[in-house]
Amino acid sequence: MPYIQQAAGITAVNYQSEPTAWRMEKGCDIPEIFSCVKAGAGGPATPLLQAHVGDPVAIHVLGAFSEQVQLFTIDGHEWPHEPYSQGADQVSTMEFGGSEVINAYLTGGAGGPNRIVGDYMWKNQRPAFANAGQWGLFKVLPVEDQRILPLMPQVPPTKRAESENDRGTVSKTSAR
Repeated sequence: MPYIQQAAGITAVNYQSEPTAWRMEKGCDIPEIFSCVKAGAGGPATPLLQAHVGDPVAIHVLGAFSEQVQLFTIDGHEWPHEPYSQGADQVSTMEFGGSEVINAYLTGGAGGPNRIVGDYMWKNQRPAFANAGQWGLFKVLPVEDQRILPLMPQVPPTKRAESENDRGTVSKTSAR
């Protein structure tokens, strides 16, 4: 099967796409093509994935139809190749074909094992398909961010004021 240089026909994610050529027309330069937020080029039209750091995340990828093998990847994250097998190899890119499914249960949850807040790119690793618009962003938000509801109760990091007893001062009252 030949490796295509340009995708032809319909190529999308959830019926939406964000071709790189369209972003360049909106004024984005090639080095910033995926992070550009110039007028009219804001965030991608493809689905925006969001989670609080540390939240458990499952991404389900379905190859609805394709005559060629595709590659799904999400920057900065890994998942077990076989999610239900103890000690399975960790991968950050996985191939899939037409009618195949990837169940990517992200190791360490959103932000990975190091729990790093930020924007991560997910995409079809094959350049022709990424250029055709099969890419998007995964926003890992701080625990205290309220743009989305928390999946599970997490307590944001807090600091406590020091009291006299914390400094080793003995209390004058004692129980006998």
